Amino acid sequence: MAATSLGNTRNICRKYYVHPFVESSYKDGSIEKVFNRIDPSDQLEDYFTNTEGAILKLLSDYTPTFLKNIKH
Repeated sequence: MAATSLGNTRNICRKYYVHPFVESSYKDGSIEKVFNRIDPSDQLEDYFTNTEGAILKLLSDYTPTFLKNIKH
């Protein structure tokens, strides 16, 4: 487990190493849609695995709360 390898607890790893949107997407189940779209036979990027590409896609859809209230 990553927490043990880093010498931290799971809560410390979650708080400081995992983006809050990834955690909330996991908790509400919406992260599953992103991973269900992964085609294991198709490499998404030259430098990223399909899983990393899925997380990048998930994060690209994230808008911080304070920006949602700003009118352009």
